[in-house]
Amino acid sequence: VGAVVFVEVKTRTSDRFGGIEQAVTPEKVRRLRRLAGLWLARQDTRWSGVRIDVIGVRIGRRPIPEITHLRGVG
Repeated sequence: VGAVVFVEVKTRTSDRFGGIEQAVTPEKVRRLRRLAGLWLARQDTRWSGVRIDVIGVRIGRRPIPEITHLRGVG
């Protein structure tokens, strides 16, 4: 079976609290890994790969939201 990807989505209207790179702290990555592991343990499927990605959605600065995709953060 193919890979399973867990995705954290972060929405920002400004950089006041940092961009998406700063939003996903090492503590947050550990939590995502733990939750992914709990979910995977309950599945009958054996995946060929597991990945955690982050999608950043920046709204407000431009008419069209800016999308950033960070692959394999954890």
